[in-house]
Amino acid sequence: MPGEANKLLSSSIRRLIRAGRTQQLERVVNKSHPADLAHLFGSLTPAQRLTVFELIKDFERRGELMAELEAEALQELLASITDEALVQYLNEMPPDDATDLLQEVDGTRAETLLQQMGHEEQSEATSLLGYDEESAGGLMSTDFLALNEETTAGEAIARLQNEDEAEIIFYIYVVNDLGQLVGVTSLRELVKQPARRALGDFMITDVIRVESMTDQEDVARLVARYNLLALPVVEDNNQLVGVVTVDDIIDVIRTEATEDILLMGGAGDEAQVSPNRSPFSSARARIPWIFPSFVAGAVGVVVVSQFEQELARILPLAALIPMIMGLAGNIGTQSSTIVTRGLALGKFDFVQVGRVLGKELIVGVIAGLCYGVIIGVFAAMFFLGNQDVFGAGTLKFGGAIGVSVLASMALAACIGGALPMVFSRLSLDPALALGPFVSTSIDVCAISLYLVIASLLLT
Repeated sequence: MPGEANKLLSSSIRRLIRAGRTQQLERVVNKSHPADLAHLFGSLTPAQRLTVFELIKDFERRGELMAELEAEALQELLASITDEALVQYLNEMPPDDATDLLQEVDGTRAETLLQQMGHEEQSEATSLLGYDEESAGGLMSTDFLALNEETTAGEAIARLQNEDEAEIIFYIYVVNDLGQLVGVTSLRELVKQPARRALGDFMITDVIRVESMTDQEDVARLVARYNLLALPVVEDNNQLVGVVTVDDIIDVIRTEATEDILLMGGAGDEAQVSPNRSPFSSARARIPWIFPSFVAGAVGVVVVSQFEQELARILPLAALIPMIMGLAGNIGTQSSTIVTRGLALGKFDFVQVGRVLGKELIVGVIAGLCYGVIIGVFAAMFFLGNQDVFGAGTLKFGGAIGVSVLASMALAACIGGALPMVFSRLSLDPALALGPFVSTSIDVCAISLYLVIASLLLT
C-alpha cells in the first residue's frame, strides 16, 4: 500500500476505535489486506491492536496477519490470545508460517500448542522445527506439488485443477518411484504438451536445488542469480522434502540486509529499528558496541603521547591529525563496504584475498597521492611563515605531510579491505568489521603511521 493510503488507513482505524464505531471499524478491517494491517500495527497501542485483531472474522486471515507482524508486535499479541484460539490459527496457516509462529512462543507453550494441533499439521510442524531456522529446511514449505515422472500432461493438469494445498504451482517438480527429484517443468511448458505425453519426456533434468541444511543467504543468492520463484529442497539420496518460495526469500534478503546495516553501524540487532523499543533497552544493546572506540581512543592517546617532543617542536602536526583521521577513515570505510558487500553477494571469497587487497592498495595509493599533494600544498601555504614549520623548512614540511597522507590512506584502504576477509575466514559476519572495528583500527594505525613518517622526514 502506498505511503499516503497507509497513513489514511491508520488514522481512520484509530479514529473509529476512539469513537467506538465498531461496525464501521469491522468493515474497514475486513476489507484491508493483512499485510496493510500488520504495517499499521506499529502505530497502534496494544489494546488497539487486540481490538483490530478480534474484528477479523476469518481465522485464515488472522493467521496471515500474524505471519506478517514484526516480532515485538507479534509477542504482545500472542500474550493476549488463548491457546485454544491460537491452535485454530496454526491449523489454518501454511506449515512454514505455523512453524515460524511456534518459534516465537516459549518452549512449554509451543509444546502444548503442538500437541493440540491437527495430526497432519502437527506432523508437518514437528518436521520443520527440526531444522535450523536460518537454513533452507527452516525456510521451506512442505506444501508443494510433486508428480511421478510417468504422469501424463493431461493427468497433471487435472491434478492442478483440484489442487488447493500447494503454496506455489508455477513449477511442477517431477519425482521417481522413490520420491527422488529427477526433474522440473513450468506450468507454461505443461499446457503446451500433448495430453498423453509423460512428464519424464519433456521435463528439465538439470534442476537447481539446495540441501536442507544450506544457509539461507546461499539460498537467497541462488534464487536471485537464476530468477526463480521457488527452489526445491532435498535431503539424502536427493529426496525431495520441500520448496523455498520467493516470498520467504524476500524476507531473508530484508532481514540479512537490515542485520548487516546495523552491524556496520555498530547498532546491535534488528529490534533497534522499532520505534516502540524503550530507550533503556536500546542503550543497553548499543553501549557495548561503543567500547572498541573507547579502547582505540585510549590507544591513540598513548600513541600521540609518544610523539610529544615532535608535536611540541612542530605544533602544526597536531592540527592536521583530525584531517588525517577523516581521510583515512573515509577510504577505509569505502574499502570495507565494498569488500563486505562483495562477500555477501558471493563475488569473491578468502581465496582471492591477495587480488582484493592488491586492488584496494592501488586505490589507496592513487587516492593518497591525490590528497597527499593537495594537503601537502595546503599545509605548506597555510603554515607559511609559522616559526615551528620554518625551522623544518616550509617545502620540506609540506612534502612530509603529503607523504604521510599517502602512506596513511594506503594503509587504511588495506585494513578496510582485509578485516572483512579475515572475519569471513573466521566464520564471522563480515559486516561486523565495518562497525567499530574498522574505524577504530584505522584511526590508531593511520595516526601512528602519519606521526612516524612525519617525524622521520622532519628530523
